[in-house]
Amino acid sequence: MQRKPGTIILLNGVGSAGKTSIATALQAIFDAPLLLMGMDLFIGSIAPRRYVADGDRAAEGVAFVAIEGADPPETALRTGPFGHVLMAGLHQTVATLAAMGHNLVVDHVFWERRWLDDCAVALYDLPVLFVGVHCPLPVAEARVYARADRPPILRGAVRWLFPRVHTDAIYDLEVETASATAMECAEQIKRHLDAGMPMTAMRRLAQRAGVERA
Repeated sequence: MQRKPGTIILLNGVGSAGKTSIATALQAIFDAPLLLMGMDLFIGSIAPRRYVADGDRAAEGVAFVAIEGADPPETALRTGPFGHVLMAGLHQTVATLAAMGHNLVVDHVFWERRWLDDCAVALYDLPVLFVGVHCPLPVAEARVYARADRPPILRGAVRWLFPRVHTDAIYDLEVETASATAMECAEQIKRHLDAGMPMTAMRRLAQRAGVERA
């Protein structure tokens, strides 16, 4: 018997906006098992370290490049061929798991327009709630500087990402983590789902990318 596709909650925002905290809060209150998937898993754990940050092959993956003379420090993120294929793999993995019936919450940072298009196309036939996770830049920077697990070169990436991550997005729902806790944001997301509110953003993004299906 064919399984009903699982629901995908797709979170997009800068690093330290609070996406992971919201995701784990959702896992705690979701009625069915909710799998956590995201960019950090693919770039931070699955990809060889030499293809990330300042590794010797990072230009092929995801390179962190300090912007010379920037004050305060700013770090640009440059994506190479392997990095783009890796992100496409994330989107296809999410689609496959959801098609099997798994519910997922996905922690993403769409600084590349082509990733947003690719993700929208990959998830076109699946139920996706696309959520924008916002907070003011000073709040995100304060959070990332307070985290001991964030190297200095990554800390400067928040300022570079801030004007880029939400630019091309269309959301079903938006949350603000400076004025609400992670649990409050998770509850807002769950209420949206429980009420059967529209989930059309990713399909509209796919259509913008040129996908038309019956």
